[in-house]
Amino acid sequence: MASKEADFFNKLFSEMPRQEEAEHDFVFERKQNAARQKPTCPEAVRLEPVTLNGIAGEKLTNQSGKRREDRVILYIHGGGFTTGAAEERREITYDLCETYGFTVYANNYRLAPEYPWPSGFEDTYAFYKGLIGKVDASTLYLMGESAGGTLVLSVALQAAADGVPQPAGIAAFSACTNQADQLPSHMNNVQTDTMLGDAINSEGQYRAVFGSAHPDRALLTEPVVSPYFGDYRLLPPIFLSASDNEVLLDDSVVLYEKLTKEHHPCMLDVQKDVFHAYPMFPMVPEARETLDRAVRFLDKASGAKD
Repeated sequence: MASKEADFFNKLFSEMPRQEEAEHDFVFERKQNAARQKPTCPEAVRLEPVTLNGIAGEKLTNQSGKRREDRVILYIHGGGFTTGAAEERREITYDLCETYGFTVYANNYRLAPEYPWPSGFEDTYAFYKGLIGKVDASTLYLMGESAGGTLVLSVALQAAADGVPQPAGIAAFSACTNQADQLPSHMNNVQTDTMLGDAINSEGQYRAVFGSAHPDRALLTEPVVSPYFGDYRLLPPIFLSASDNEVLLDDSVVLYEKLTKEHHPCMLDVQKDVFHAYPMFPMVPEARETLDRAVRFLDKASGAKD
């Protein structure tokens, strides 16, 4: 049974009006999201703008005794590659900084359809390379939700291919790992996913992100597009999470099964009856459980200090 907090968000998302796919106004959606009230910055957190390799973002530093000197997080926002911003994920970035003591960076990136794939990926990868010019990659965790969960995997896979230093660990929440195939949950969980519904691998989503309703399969199976098809031998430990009633459930499950078969250090956390990308809201008990598990797993697997 879901917590009362999760039920609140489930109901909230289920009652939100949905635009028809052919008429979707991404500019209007972004304006609505940007107009929502942002959480107040905690007293223990210092928030400042930052630009790395020409890509704008934010830096959050814990000013209290909880500050960790051994680990930094790069948090990458989701939003289907079409919406979202670093400032719109302050619920989770503030929490990662205040509760766990991490220094947190969060980047913006160009959004589709105005800037189709691979614009958002290129910006995020550029920000990552700029960040590892400032901090030791061996102290860095990559973390993100939904499209941001896809991007943390994509960035690490591209870094491995380019010989760029790897982060110490990765946490991908409700990531889309296979944009080439219709996995069972993409269809079976349409009615229970109060946020995404039938948007996954739809013609409208493909058109918005890739500029074509029917992208070539060769593009969709590129590892940076669909991380399931990547080579993980050089990547660090990976934490995956999803809800059992969201359409992207199987994206985490099939990647976890692949990593397990390859004896790659990994963990899968599936919460019941919660909404897509639920760790965004740490006030939800299921989100707190997942965040605690993610931090413990990454710290243990990467050899971080307790």
